[in-house]
Amino acid sequence: MGKHEVHGPGYLPLAFPHILLIVGLLLFPSAINAGAPALIPVPDKSEGSRSFPLGVLDGLEAPTLSLPPNGSSVCDTTPYFAWSSVSGATWYDIQVDNNPGFSSPEINDRAPNPYYIPGAPLSPGTFHWRVQANSDEEWSTVWSFTIPPVLSAPILHSPSDGSDTCNMTPDFDWSSVSGAMSYHIQVDDNSGFSSPEINTSTPNHHYTPGSPLSPGAYYWRVRASNSCEDGPQSLTWDLGILSTPPAPDLDSPSDASSTCDTTPEFEWSSVSGATSYRIQVDDNSSFSSPEIDTPTSNHYYTPEPPLSPGTYYWHVLASNSCGDGLWSYTWSVTILSTPSAPGLSSPPNGSTISDTIPTFTWDSVSAAISYTIQVDNASDFNSPEISQSTSSPSYTPDSALPDDTYYWRVSASNSCGSGSWAMMWQFTVETICATPPAPYLFGPLSGSSTCDRSPYFNWATVNEATSYRIQVDDDPNFSSPEINTPTLDSYYMPESSLPPGTCYWRVLASNSCGDSLWSPNWSVTILSTPSAPSLSSPSHGSTISGDAIPTFTWDSVSTAISYTIQVDDNSGFNSPEINHVSPSPSYTLSSTLPDGVTYYWHVQGSNPCGSGQWSARWEFTIPAQSPLEFMIYLPIVVRGYPS
Repeated sequence: MGKHEVHGPGYLPLAFPHILLIVGLLLFPSAINAGAPALIPVPDKSEGSRSFPLGVLDGLEAPTLSLPPNGSSVCDTTPYFAWSSVSGATWYDIQVDNNPGFSSPEINDRAPNPYYIPGAPLSPGTFHWRVQANSDEEWSTVWSFTIPPVLSAPILHSPSDGSDTCNMTPDFDWSSVSGAMSYHIQVDDNSGFSSPEINTSTPNHHYTPGSPLSPGAYYWRVRASNSCEDGPQSLTWDLGILSTPPAPDLDSPSDASSTCDTTPEFEWSSVSGATSYRIQVDDNSSFSSPEIDTPTSNHYYTPEPPLSPGTYYWHVLASNSCGDGLWSYTWSVTILSTPSAPGLSSPPNGSTISDTIPTFTWDSVSAAISYTIQVDNASDFNSPEISQSTSSPSYTPDSALPDDTYYWRVSASNSCGSGSWAMMWQFTVETICATPPAPYLFGPLSGSSTCDRSPYFNWATVNEATSYRIQVDDDPNFSSPEINTPTLDSYYMPESSLPPGTCYWRVLASNSCGDSLWSPNWSVTILSTPSAPSLSSPSHGSTISGDAIPTFTWDSVSTAISYTIQVDDNSGFNSPEINHVSPSPSYTLSSTLPDGVTYYWHVQGSNPCGSGQWSARWEFTIPAQSPLEFMIYLPIVVRGYPS
């Protein structure tokens, strides 16, 4: 009979382990009902007694690892370990070590389930791990994972803190941070980084902007990142982005101006960021050979030596460490001097004339703004018969010169002073016939008014006259006449309209012997339609009692002789309730207006020239009567009806 065999009728031979299995089923049924594998002690020659899961007496398979994934980065320092459940396993041994040989595991623990969470955190680093079901069984495949180190703040390198650069796309550089996978850089013109101009990530420890930064002050900082965290921000450094300065704004001398100062002070606006300026002054607008081409640290410059008279062009540029900016606009200035002496023209030197009111003429001088003429019957000009200033290179006396020999000269003046006198000339007046008398004026009558902007001027015919000259001016001295015209007729109509206002007019008669005296000065007022009146009351937007009879008032207009008032319940005044002409600046209604209505009103002034512009449109409201007011009048309505 073989080892562990049993003989008997109806029985098959049973090995000793099988007998133990049957006994276990009989003695420990609760272990099977509980769903856990029953452990049956089995004798072992070498180790004494061992326990095996009920029904599993062969070796267990190695678990399949699940989490953390092999080769992964894990942010949790107490990571969740998981593996496949092994049939028949009652526990699992797990080892975690930073050495793949597991010579001194950080974790060497036992878990009842196919997962495990360390009780204490792991330090940053790379770890290897494995699992076996029960003890002395086959280990799983070894997997690894990495816990990244805690990130530190990057150390900024360049551009250095508080520096300035002309590079508008500077290279930002900082220290590499251990464990960092990327870096986040922020650049802003606000130290709070509320709206950064640059807000981007890069895998490198340096960054160059893709587009230029505008000139100005900036702040920048960097933080490192990896899959687990964003590290702390670096220190904030500031940086100035410089550019070449903008063109200065020129101040003085103003463009196209003139000055008598031959060393004028050139001045321009101070430019922020500029360290120096360059001014060029040339008599050629292309600045091909400047008289002045000078750098200066100031925003002004005074020439040395003086500039010669003439027209000059000037411009300025600003500079700094980034280079030269653009030139400013080009301005011009004319350096003046006192004018040269005019060349005399007529009456010719040494001539004899019969014209007792001769017209003196001379050459125009380019730099002159006025001329002084002197006429005297003595060559020393101690008491000249004529000493007058004029803006034109000619002069006609207001009164006749008696027969005599005369000397005359002219000097030109400008803002720099008077120039030298022209060479003195002489002429003789000898009359051989009488000049005509002054004309008698007809109209427009002196002191009259007219709406005609081109009034008909006429005067009495002078028999001895061959021509006339009419002058019309708004100055009774006729200093700069609007009309100064010769005519063969004893009337004149202006070719262009005269402006409204009072003007003065006079006429002289002429013949071959000369000009008469001027006629007396007459005045005429050129009228226009009145300006729009200013409304007074009822005030704009006001409310008026329904039983009131409003009085409309407005400001008087000096040139108006009547006013037209319109009142309408339509702002377009299509069918006015009131359309009245008043001689005074007020109007009172003869009866009340219907209530519950908003009314609009405006006024225009009129005179013989026509109607002027309408005033601004104002409005007022007469509110509807309340029911109580209606009841007050109700007895009057029902009186006489049977009760």
